[in-house]
Amino acid sequence: MSEIIKFPYDVSRQVHSRKPRRSKNNTPEQRRGKTRRGSAMGGAVIPLRQAEVTEPTAIKQARAVRAVMETLDERELDAVRRVMDALRVGEAQA
Repeated sequence: MSEIIKFPYDVSRQVHSRKPRRSKNNTPEQRRGKTRRGSAMGGAVIPLRQAEVTEPTAIKQARAVRAVMETLDERELDAVRRVMDALRVGEAQA
């Protein structure tokens, strides 16, 4: 029968310690470079056009309404308030 020789533990540890670092989150140097290119907080940077596309429709509509409301004078704002109040009353009665 052949003799079984155990591989020395110290040698195997030396081999593993000389391996380059492998990480699912990149190396510290790569992470630092990413934060320099990205935002100061290290978060993902989304181009403005992409952010506009991914913005929910309700928020887009609210911003559009707000932009129109800011252009109205006091008389027109009163008319809009009356219409909105009438809609609320009709909704409450339904």
